[in-house]
Amino acid sequence: MREYSRLTIRDRARRRADIVSELDRFPDAELNDEINASIGSLQTLQINIRGADYFEKLYYVMSAATKSNPASPNIVASGAPDGKLTVVVTIVLGGALGTATFTWTATDPATGRTVGESTAVLTTTAGTYALPETGLTLTFAAGTYVAGNTYTFTSGGWFLTKNQESYALPPDFIEASQVEVNNQQLWLPCLQFNKNERSILANSIGWQVYYRTPPMFRIRGDARYQGGATLDFAPAPDAAYEVRFYYVPQSIQLTADSGLGGRLFIDNDDLEWLVCDVAVKCLDKDELEVGRLEARKSQIEKMFTERAQQRKAASPDRVTDEALARGIWRWGFGYGSSG
Repeated sequence: MREYSRLTIRDRARRRADIVSELDRFPDAELNDEINASIGSLQTLQINIRGADYFEKLYYVMSAATKSNPASPNIVASGAPDGKLTVVVTIVLGGALGTATFTWTATDPATGRTVGESTAVLTTTAGTYALPETGLTLTFAAGTYVAGNTYTFTSGGWFLTKNQESYALPPDFIEASQVEVNNQQLWLPCLQFNKNERSILANSIGWQVYYRTPPMFRIRGDARYQGGATLDFAPAPDAAYEVRFYYVPQSIQLTADSGLGGRLFIDNDDLEWLVCDVAVKCLDKDELEVGRLEARKSQIEKMFTERAQQRKAASPDRVTDEALARGIWRWGFGYGSSG
């Protein structure tokens, strides 16, 4: 994969649609919106061809801040971090919220690699600040910040709360891929229960592995409505189990022309499809002919399909024992079996 900036994608789309000089008719802001829309379409296309695991993400939870000065105002890091991260916020200029300034850096704790960092001193005026390419947002509490103070956040595993059935989904959630629970030092897959099983499962005893009902889940609700979408477990967990929640996140949205928040890591064919799709949207504005561009997109989609079939040429998918994979053993010794 290569790195391409929003500026590069926009310029190539203008050339492909032959609208390089029509800045008034097709302003940059409009093309930026079309680029983000096309990135979402490209992700959907790739999922349909390659499967959900092509964009699969593991949900981590951010810790509360470790403050160098416990008396300093709070800063909260929220969201769905893109992997395991250590984030350090440093106050540069002290003062009240709106006056104080800060810098930030995000690193991979396993390798020490810098994932992202501020390129300039930032002001706390808005009270919130989204950290580009991390999936996180900082929220600054009111109060007086002191120069030199640091706030350290780390992402870690997701632990459930005893007797709590429902949990908010990650803010970038689209669809679930896999749910696993650490039960007695064994990582076990959770099945999805049917609606008519909810009341039966609610009366089950605990989440122990042997001779008891296995933990099951279901996605309920919609983020657009009151209460939002939730991940429901049945029966309710009888302890603070750790859960691995794999899911498909929303597509990347570019917010700058280059650098952090303004770059996309994609293959050359992905870029070609993206440029063609943006160009089609521009030409549709004047109801101009787009057959040539649509034909090119179809050619690229065919290449996507061929490439997906060869992704694991040495070890293709195989038939598996579904009951064994889910912990339901043939002779009744596994969870969820009746003998």
